[in-house]
Amino acid sequence: MNMREKVLASATVWFIFILGETLLSLQIPFHVINQNGLSFGYKILLLGANYFLLAICILFVTVLLSSLSQKWLTGWVGSAVKFFLFLFVSALVFFLALDWVLFYDYRAFINLNILKLIAYDPHQMFLHAWSIDPRKTVIGFVLPPVFVFLLCGFIKNTVLRMQRNIQDRLIKFISLFLVLCFLIFNFALILYFNPKNGFLNKFRVYFKTRTAPEASLFSELLLDPFLGYSDRFSDKAENFKMISYLGGIIDQKSAAFDSWRIPVVEKPIISMQDYLRTFNTSAIRRYNVILILVESLRPDQLMAFGGLRQVMPFLDSLASSACIFTNTFNQASNSSYADLCVLSSHYPLRSRSYYLYPKHIPYPRVLIYDVLKALGYKTAIISSQNERWGAMSNYLETGSLDKFLHAGNYSGDIYAANEHASLNLQGKIDDYYTVQEAISWIDKISPQENFFLYMNLQNSHVPYRIPAGFPRKFSLEKPDFVIGFNNYPHDKSWLVKDVYADSLRYVDTQIERLFSYLQERKLLDKTVFIVTGDTGQAFYEHGFAGHSNKLYNEVIKVPLIIKAPGVPQGIKDDRLAQHIDILPSVFSLLHIGAHPSFQGASLFDPPQGGAEPAAYSIVQSYALQYAIIKGDWKLIFDAGEWEYFLYNLRKDPGELFNMKDKYPEIVKDLSGQLTFWRLKQLEYYADPDKYLKYYPPFFKNRK
Repeated sequence: MNMREKVLASATVWFIFILGETLLSLQIPFHVINQNGLSFGYKILLLGANYFLLAICILFVTVLLSSLSQKWLTGWVGSAVKFFLFLFVSALVFFLALDWVLFYDYRAFINLNILKLIAYDPHQMFLHAWSIDPRKTVIGFVLPPVFVFLLCGFIKNTVLRMQRNIQDRLIKFISLFLVLCFLIFNFALILYFNPKNGFLNKFRVYFKTRTAPEASLFSELLLDPFLGYSDRFSDKAENFKMISYLGGIIDQKSAAFDSWRIPVVEKPIISMQDYLRTFNTSAIRRYNVILILVESLRPDQLMAFGGLRQVMPFLDSLASSACIFTNTFNQASNSSYADLCVLSSHYPLRSRSYYLYPKHIPYPRVLIYDVLKALGYKTAIISSQNERWGAMSNYLETGSLDKFLHAGNYSGDIYAANEHASLNLQGKIDDYYTVQEAISWIDKISPQENFFLYMNLQNSHVPYRIPAGFPRKFSLEKPDFVIGFNNYPHDKSWLVKDVYADSLRYVDTQIERLFSYLQERKLLDKTVFIVTGDTGQAFYEHGFAGHSNKLYNEVIKVPLIIKAPGVPQGIKDDRLAQHIDILPSVFSLLHIGAHPSFQGASLFDPPQGGAEPAAYSIVQSYALQYAIIKGDWKLIFDAGEWEYFLYNLRKDPGELFNMKDKYPEIVKDLSGQLTFWRLKQLEYYADPDKYLKYYPPFFKNRK
C-alpha cells in the first residue's frame, strides 16, 4: 500500500472502532458517557483524548503491518507472515474485547496486575473463564478472528477498490470528523483546564478507569509516571518522603519523621533446632489443631456476629461454646494472598504489583506445620480449592506435609465453577468429599499421635453451588440467570444473597460432620478447632460484587471462632484482630514459644499497655488499594485513583461517608503509618541482604 492507501485504511478502521466503542459505552451504566456527575464538555474531553490515542495506535499498527507484508514476501514465507500478522491483529482485538467484557462484569479494565496473572498461566485462566460462562468464552475466542477477517476483507475488497473520487470523499469525511473532534476537544480543554482545582487528578481517574481499554493501559504505562503518580518511596535517615493523597509529596524531618515511624524489629534467621531450644518442649500442650477457612464468609451470616437469620446453625452453636473475635480483618481481599496469612503469620505485600509465588522461594517462611512437624505432629492440607491458583502451592510445599490434597491433584469428581458450564474444568471438590477425606486421614492416626489439619471449604464460592438433593431454606428456586463472579443483575442481589446463604448452610453441615466425628473419637478435649473466612463477599454495597476488589468491610471483615481446651466459653472479644494473629494465638494455646518470623501477635496474650494496634489489608487485582484499621478509623489508599477514603467504623459501619476532608490530621497520621508499613514490607522483599539474614519486619504497636 502507498501512504494514501495506508491513511485511508487507518481512517476507516479508526472510524469503525470508535463507532463500536461508543455503542458499547452506551450500554454500560458506569462508563463516562453515562456518568450524571460529569458535564457534557468533560465527557467530550475524555472521549476526544481517547479517540486521538486510538487514531495514533491504529495508524502505527497499519503502517507496521503494511511494511511487513510487502509484495516481495511471496510463497510460503509470505503466507506465513500474513498468517502471523492475522493472529497478531486478532490477539489485539481479542484483548480489547476481553477488556470490555471485564469492564462490564467487574467495573475495571485490565491492568498490569491482571495481565501478569493471565500471562502466568493462560491455560488456567481459559479454563476458569470457561467454567464461569462457556458461552462468553466461545464468543470471545471466535469473534475477534472473524471480525478481523471481515474487516480485512472490507478494507481490501471494498475501501481500497472504491473509485478515486469516492475514496477522496471518505477521507475528507473522516478528516472533517477528526478535525471537529480536535476542535471540540481543545475547546473543552480550555474551558475545564485548571491545575489548581485538581483537574489533572480528576481527568486521570476517569480516563484510566471509565473510558476505554487503550486509555486505561496508556494511563498506567505512560500517563501515571508522567504526572508523578508512581508508587515509590524513599527512607533515608533524616528525610522521609511520604506519598500523600492527590499525588503530593510531603517532606518531613527529624521529630516529625519520628512521629510517623512505627517501631520495627528485625529478627535474625535461626535454624529450627535453635528455635526449639528457646522454649521447654516438654511443657507443650500437645493438642491437635484443625484450622478451617470457609470461602467468602461474612460475619453477618452468623447470628453470633450480629446476623439477623440463622444461616449456619452449627457454627452459631459452636460460637456459644467458644471464644469469638467480632472485629477480625483479613490481610487481603483475594484468596491467593489471604489464605496463606493464617498459616505463616506474614503480611502478603511482597511487590508493588500482583505477586505470584515463585517455584523456588528465596525469602524465609516458617509455616505452622513446619514447626508442628518438627515436634512430631502428623500434618495435612486437605482443600476443596485448586491450590495452584496464583501459584499458592509453591508457597505451601515446604516438605513438612504428610498429605497435600486439593482440587488440582484430586482423582475424584470435581464440579465446575458454574452449573451452566458443560465441562468440569478448573473445578473444585465438593466439601462433602473434602470432609470425608479429612475424616479418613484422621482415622488412620492413632490416639497417641497428634495432628495438624488445614482445610479450605469452597461450596460458598461463586456461584454458590448447592448439590442436588440438599434442601434449600432461603432460595426456593434456582436462579434463571448466570451468577458471575462479579456480575449479575443488580435487582437480583437479594436472590443471590439467598443462594449464597444456602451454600453456607451446606458448608455448615459439612463442618458439623467433621465436628461430630471428633466427638465420637473423643478428640475434642485435646483439639484446637478454629473457623474463619478467607474473605468476605460483596453484594453491590459499594458498586461491586464478589471479592478480590476494593477494601470495604464486606470483603475484608470476617468471623473468627476459636474453640480450645482451657479457653473460656461464650466469650465475645471485640478487640482488633487480624489473620496474622491466628498462628501466634495457636502457639500460645499450645505453650509453644512464638517463632521470630511471625508478624502477628497472640490474641490470648495481654494487650500491650497504652498501645493501639493497627490492622493492614491490601488488594492488587481488580483494584489496587491498601488499608489501615486503627481504633474507630479506617483509611483506604487507592493507588489506582490516587485518592484516600477515611471512614469512622463506629459511627458509619456501612462506610458510606468519606471523612477525609473533615479530618485531615487523621488522614495525615494514618497515611503516614500506612505508607511506612508499605515501605518496610516492600523494602524487605526487594533486598536479598535483608531477607537472607532476617525474617520479615515485626511492627510494634505505636504508643
